[in-house]
Amino acid sequence: MAAVVIEDKADIAKQTAAILESFDLLRKVGSGTRVFLKPNLTYPRHKPGVTTNPRFIKDVVKTFRELGATVTIGEGDGGYGAWSAELAFEGHGLPNLCREFGVRLVNLSTAPSRLTEIEVLGDAYREYLPIELLEDTDLFVTLPVPKIHAMTVYSGAVKNQWGCIPDKLRLRRHPDFVGLVWAVNMAVKPQLVLGDAEYVLNRSGPLVGDPIYMNRFIASDDILAFDVAVSQRLMGLNAEQIPYLKAGKDLAPYRWSANSIEDGSTGPRQRFFLHRSLRHQLTAAAFPRQWAVNLLWFSPLGDLAHRALYAIAGNPIAEERAGVEASRRATKDSR
Repeated sequence: MAAVVIEDKADIAKQTAAILESFDLLRKVGSGTRVFLKPNLTYPRHKPGVTTNPRFIKDVVKTFRELGATVTIGEGDGGYGAWSAELAFEGHGLPNLCREFGVRLVNLSTAPSRLTEIEVLGDAYREYLPIELLEDTDLFVTLPVPKIHAMTVYSGAVKNQWGCIPDKLRLRRHPDFVGLVWAVNMAVKPQLVLGDAEYVLNRSGPLVGDPIYMNRFIASDDILAFDVAVSQRLMGLNAEQIPYLKAGKDLAPYRWSANSIEDGSTGPRQRFFLHRSLRHQLTAAAFPRQWAVNLLWFSPLGDLAHRALYAIAGNPIAEERAGVEASRRATKDSR
């Protein structure tokens, strides 16, 4: 079908139910249907334009639970081992949400996995992937936050499954990113995209940038069609210049463009752009080169450089992690 629906963000629960019906997915959801939700929790707490809004996650959960589905929410540890998925769950209030609705939380970095081989455009990729996603999920729903990304230009539905790779140091896989991110998607098979575009990150990313209020709810039954439509129609980017999206052109069953785009939104319009700082220029240059990745992140010289950088500029992620951990301890102490 490859349809994309763009609406003003309003009642997400009602919009989700309407999307399931219009995409002919209601027949797949009923009592006992195993639904897996993959939000973007690429920070220890919620940041607009960076991570999926907990209110958004709650409304999606509510919809599927009312239909009788069993729901699991999962995410992997922060890239480069910066924080655990459990810390991000806590920072987004998900343990309380899961208790309220009877939902499971799964750390994809520690869940049982098995070695999987996937061929992408003639290249074979071997990667450990969570067994739950491969064998125990009936409907995989990805909940991305569209944003500018300093390394990949744009991040959305396709890239959201990068967090399904159990390796907490998946940063070292960056040179294989284009093929590997598609291999992961082809293995876990996301069937529905519900995009949280209340705020969309401009200028940089994925962790810092300028969150722009866009007030959009975006849905699609095809991850590539979603990303092409969002990057071009909503953000004013050229999808042809985003390498991993362009690679998807030749991958069945993904669609480079949607058969239908329903844009009834009246929210603000904005042309987005990428501006790399000197630091991001360096890391972007290293991104596709294995020797450079090893040098900058997995060598004594790289470790020394990072220590020096954090000593001068501070380490905001470590500070956020400490803040979430302190809040968690305070909550436990008050019980």
